[in-house]
Amino acid sequence: MTFWNKFRKHSEHNIDAASNSATDAIATSVPALTPSSKVLIYASELDYIAKCIQDYHHIETGGQLYGAWTASGAPRVIYAIGPGPRANHQSTFFNQDVEYLESVGAKLKEYGLQHIGEWHSHHHLGLPHPSGHDAQTMQNGIDQLNLNRLLLCIGSINDRGIVINPFNFARDAHFVPSHWEIINTRNRLREVIDNDLASLLRNPSSLNYTFAEDYIVPQKQPVSKHSGWFSILENRQAFKQIIDALKNQQWTNEVSPQISSEGIVSLKVVTRTFAEIITFPEDFPNVPFEIERMGLIEGDCQHYSFETEWTLAPTIQQTFIENYNQHLIKHS
Repeated sequence: MTFWNKFRKHSEHNIDAASNSATDAIATSVPALTPSSKVLIYASELDYIAKCIQDYHHIETGGQLYGAWTASGAPRVIYAIGPGPRANHQSTFFNQDVEYLESVGAKLKEYGLQHIGEWHSHHHLGLPHPSGHDAQTMQNGIDQLNLNRLLLCIGSINDRGIVINPFNFARDAHFVPSHWEIINTRNRLREVIDNDLASLLRNPSSLNYTFAEDYIVPQKQPVSKHSGWFSILENRQAFKQIIDALKNQQWTNEVSPQISSEGIVSLKVVTRTFAEIITFPEDFPNVPFEIERMGLIEGDCQHYSFETEWTLAPTIQQTFIENYNQHLIKHS
C-alpha cells in the first residue's frame, strides 16, 4: 500500500503528497510557526469555487488550491481545481478523485505552481468553519508530509447565498480564521492553463450563483480573435520568428504559444529556474506585454509590466527582443 493510500484511509479530505513535497519541508526541531491571518486570492478562483459549490448545492464537494507562499507565510491562491469525474460526494464528506488530482497536479507543477491547500463545501449544514475532523486532517497532513503550512477553505450556503471562508494552518500551531485579500485584476495564468489543459480539466457547469458576502468578481472583457495586432498576417509571421528565436536560446527548455478561447495571445517560456507566461495585449506592440513569472526553485510568483520602460522598435521582433532582454537582465 502506497503512502498516499495509507494517509487517505485516515482522511475524508485528501492531501496530495506528491504536489506538496516541494513546499517548505523543514526539520521538526524548528520552533512553531504562526499561521497567517490573511489569504491572497484571485477573484477568478473565488468565482470558480462558487460555481463548483453551486453544482453540488445539496451535498459536499471540493478540490485543491495551487499557488505560492509569500515571504510572510500568507498563501497566494492562483489556481483552483474542483472535483474529478470519480470523486465521492456525500452529504457529510467528500473524497477527491485521486487519479484526476495527480494528473492535473503534475501539469500545474510545470507552471511553477505549488499545491498549497484544499477546499470543500459544507453546503446547507450550517457549518461555515472546519469541523474537528477537518482540523485534525489538516494537522495530520502537515505532520505526516513534513510541511510548514496548509490552507483550508470552507464553502457553505445560507439564506443569502454562498460563503467561502479561509483558514490557515501551520506546523505545531492551532489554525486561525483568516481574511481575504482579493486580487481583482485579470488572472491571465488561469486563462492560459485552462486553454492548455482543456482536454484534461473537468470544470463546473453552473453559470449563476449568489455570494452572501461582498466579494468582487471582475467581468471578463471579450477580445475578438479577428481583431488587433494578431489578425494581421505579417504580425503572425513575426510572432513565429519570435518563437523560433526563443527556442534557439540555450537557456530555454520550452517555448509554447497559446491562444485562449477569448483570443488572448501568450507565450509560455520555461527554463531551468523559472516559467513565464508572456501575455500580448490587443494593441501590441504599441502597448507593452505583461509577464507572470513562477520560480521553480523558490516557488514564488511575480508580475512584471513595462509601464515606464517600454521601448518601441521599428519591427515587432525588435520590440519584443529589446524589451524582453531588458526584463531578463533586470530580473534574472
